[in-house]
Amino acid sequence: MSKSTKKTAPNGILWLLPLADFASVSVLLFVYLGQYAALVRTQYQIVALKDQQHKLDQERSDLLLQVQELTSLERVEGVATGRLGMTPPARRQVLNLDHYEKSRSESVAL
Repeated sequence: MSKSTKKTAPNGILWLLPLADFASVSVLLFVYLGQYAALVRTQYQIVALKDQQHKLDQERSDLLLQVQELTSLERVEGVATGRLGMTPPARRQVLNLDHYEKSRSESVAL
């Protein structure tokens, strides 16, 4: 009788092997698909961030151009003479500040 039990035991295990193989392949397939989905999601995020970076770079370039336009000497001179009513000096005046600082420090030291 022990021979018949040995014969039925391998038959019972034999049908479990394909089931175990199918289960392990299914688990590996789900893991692979999960990883692939995460990869695709990350790629979409990278594309969105690169697009945002490009827009911000363009905005930065526009702002730098505005700063250059607003601080140009011609514009400052135009605003000073037109809007503020300033006039250029009648003659050129140059102050030597080194000489001014030396004479001031000497007068304070006395």
